[in-house]
Amino acid sequence: MMSTDQVIVTPRLALRHVAASDAPRIVALINDLRISRNLARVPYPYSMKDAEEFLAWVADFEDPGTLRVICRKGELIGVVSYDRDDRTKPFELGYWLGVDYWGQGFMSEAVQALVAHAFQVTGVDQLTSCYFDFNPVSGKVLRRAGFEETGPCSTTCKATGETVATMQMRLTRERWEKLEQG
Repeated sequence: MMSTDQVIVTPRLALRHVAASDAPRIVALINDLRISRNLARVPYPYSMKDAEEFLAWVADFEDPGTLRVICRKGELIGVVSYDRDDRTKPFELGYWLGVDYWGQGFMSEAVQALVAHAFQVTGVDQLTSCYFDFNPVSGKVLRRAGFEETGPCSTTCKATGETVATMQMRLTRERWEKLEQG
């Protein structure tokens, strides 16, 4: 894996900064209930206005480089990021992938690359993440990256308005370094 401030390159993907020109593709991909029902903060239906608000939100990140669009052969296929609303809290990893790209290992590849970026480049001490209980594949993605369960909770899904059983996960720098050393 090669990492620069501009692009993180993996064997099959390029993770680059999001651009305003990505908004139509983001809308086309994420405006699918099969995706948004797996995410806490994403509305459904998802409009261009939602994409513009998303881009404005990213512009306020401590480091906008912590959000990357996932590209395969130059085409945007999803998003992966780590951010925090409060500097006293740990960074939270989040991600989504267009439905046509599910089941091909792209998300595991992207998550592992961005996790490495978080620990090697940004200097993060730990990452947290959650997945909805009805989406165990997301839990597998996190476990492949080294995350461990820290306990159940519940979260409201913005797309459906439902309270969803959720599993909290965490990956510390120390654990990640041990896993990297083999």
